[in-house]
Amino acid sequence: MISGYLMDRLGRRASQILLSVFYIGGWTIIGFAGNIHFILLGRFITGFCQGWLGPLGPVFVGEISSPAYRGLFLAGLSLSIASGVFMS
Repeated sequence: MISGYLMDRLGRRASQILLSVFYIGGWTIIGFAGNIHFILLGRFITGFCQGWLGPLGPVFVGEISSPAYRGLFLAGLSLSIASGVFMS
């Protein structure tokens, strides 16, 4: 619900850029963490951003791709997510 509001308020591309900045910030905190508290803070930030970025990706791909290739691109996106989960 919140990511839908953010997409409508800021737009799809601006929402992805804004959330990606926070996502990179979370990974930076994890990378330079000196103790477990900073690792947990970074994981919280990245998890929060990932939850918001999850719906943004397919919507953005669906909007910018041509109708002839939209299904292929969205299936490829889903396949890449499932492959990453399988490999981990």
